[in-house]
Amino acid sequence: NLFVGTDGDGVFRSTNNGTSWTASSNGLTSIRVFALTVFDTNLFAGTNGVPGGQTLNVGGEEVLA
Repeated sequence: NLFVGTDGDGVFRSTNNGTSWTASSNGLTSIRVFALTVFDTNLFAGTNGVPGGQTLNVGGEEVLA
C-alpha cells in the first residue's frame, strides 16, 4: 500500500502502485495532513492540531482506522 497526506483533502491510499487512489481519512478530525509515519500496523498522521491529542512540531497526532 502507498499512502499520501494532503493539505486539505486528508489521506489517500493506493493498492496498485499509484494507478488509482482512495480516500482513507476515516477517523481524522483534521484533513490538513503534514506528515505520515507507521508504527507496527498503525498509520499516524501529523495534522493541523487535534484538541486533546499529542502535540508534534507539525500539529497533532491521530490514528487512522
